[in-house]
Amino acid sequence: MDPNISDLLGKTMVRVEQTEVDGEDALVMETDGGMVYTLAHRRDCCESVTIEDIAGDLSDLVGSPLTMAEESSQDGKEAKLAFPNEYTPDSSTWTFYKFATVKGYVDVRFFGESNGYYSEGVYLSAERKKEQVSSLASWPSLTPSHRSSLPPRSVSYRALARLLALMLHRW
Repeated sequence: MDPNISDLLGKTMVRVEQTEVDGEDALVMETDGGMVYTLAHRRDCCESVTIEDIAGDLSDLVGSPLTMAEESSQDGKEAKLAFPNEYTPDSSTWTFYKFATVKGYVDVRFFGESNGYYSEGVYLSAERKKEQVSSLASWPSLTPSHRSSLPPRSVSYRALARLLALMLHRW
């Protein structure tokens, strides 16, 4: 099932940043639970979706649970009425994301434009953060000669932790 913006309510972010993903503007939010949520457009062909503005400080969203996570959108057709002598796309959409914690409020505004055939939507994706595990070869050996230099029982706890980390990495 695809994530919903309201899934972020109550989650505490450890990182929030504006960046690019596959050449498209994106907002990436990482939770203290190891989930990474990305707001971005999946480009198809002949459309453009960009982050037009961020009102507020993204750092206000880090370290405190989100108390607001909302999405709204608006058809951009009024741009043709407001600027009749300027270029306006055949179709456009404003998508707004409103986030808040006890530390502050942030409003992210995406603008999408196309010829009307392609999507101008912003999508939320979620994935578990991949841990940086290079290989088992880089871990210390757990041979009997190595055990003597470790306190009692530490070998089994370390081996169990490494096995668990390896299993989680393969998921």
